[in-house]
Amino acid sequence: MAVDTISQVTSTDVKALCAETLALKAVVTDLALENRILKTRPGLCPRPAQGQRER
Repeated sequence: MAVDTISQVTSTDVKALCAETLALKAVVTDLALENRILKTRPGLCPRPAQGQRER
């Protein structure tokens, strides 16, 4: 069911969403880097069980 709505977004709302997006991107970048570091350090990341692929 499609609903037509009119959105009244202010420039303040847009700026807040942009700031939140940048903050979330930074978190994702940090977590990806941390994950990559952990994967490259021997002994820190358990090996996948047999029959399971590593992501």
